[in-house]
This record gives sequence, structure tokens and C-alpha cells, in this order.
Amino acid sequence: MPNRCYNSVDISWPEEDLLKIKRLINTEKDIFFYNIKRTPKKLMENQWWYEWNIANRGTKRDVCNVSVNEDNKKLYISYNTARSPATKIIETLSKKFPKTIITLEFSEEGMSFSWNITFEWWVCTASQDFSDPYFWETKKCKVCWVEYGEHEENDRSSKDNEICVFCAGED
Repeated sequence: MPNRCYNSVDISWPEEDLLKIKRLINTEKDIFFYNIKRTPKKLMENQWWYEWNIANRGTKRDVCNVSVNEDNKKLYISYNTARSPATKIIETLSKKFPKTIITLEFSEEGMSFSWNITFEWWVCTASQDFSDPYFWETKKCKVCWVEYGEHEENDRSSKDNEICVFCAGED
């Protein structure tokens, strides 16, 4: 089963920009990123397309399962990407439409991460990590090799953060 990253994008005013952004999305063919920043044709014919997509979009392919809703000067887009969120292409979109406020929420259950990022005037103004700290913030004690997390309630790391409190004798 592939690792799907679930993405949700909320875009707020101005109305003329929302109409232009809506035209970039093709729900029938699941095309969105390609219309924001096209992969150069010479790269599509060789193995470098993958590296270009990661560097310019943040994920290896375009969207799948895209849907669009709108109401009261807001556009809601949801879609899936492969393995990672497309933060770079959303940043590119915010640069093309600097008056909009774009919030990207994404989660990837297989790797236990989830974030919320907001772009205003093409600058990232807010970012919040909802990831599982036990998955991402673990280290191994250099003495007993037991894993411990930096943000656990009962943090087992010593002051120097290289050995657990049990091996450091701080418990």
C-alpha cells in the first residue's frame, strides 16, 4: 500500500484570484501542480523528472483524488500526494497570488506526521507541527542503546541529552 499524504488547502480572497486558481485545477484528470509549475519536457523523458519534482513541488507526482468546494470568498481543495506534502508548490502558488491567504494542512499516517502551514503575501506566517513526538523525536542512549524522546512527559534523557537518565544516574 502506498504512503498517501492527505492534503487540504484553504484559500481566502481576493475573489478574482480564487477564480484564476480554480481554473488551474482539473478534477477529471487529477492535475493541479502541473498547471502551477510545469515539469520541463526534456526532464519528463529521462530519470531527472523525479529529482525536479521533489525540488520544485515537494512530492514526486501530481495530485490524486482532488476535490474542490467553495463558499463565501473561500476555496477548499483536498487531494492526496505520494509520500510527502507539496509544500514547495503551494509556496509557488502563494507567490503567483500574493494577496491570497493559503493554509495547507497535511498528514501522512504511515510516517506519523501532520502539519499546518499558512502563507500570507507568499511568506510562511504560521507553522504548527501535530506529529507524534515519539516517532520523530527519539534518540538512543550511548550507554544502553535504549530509545528515549526529547519531548516525552517523563523525559528519560540526561542534561547533556546523549545518555538516558538511568545511565547518567539522574533518576
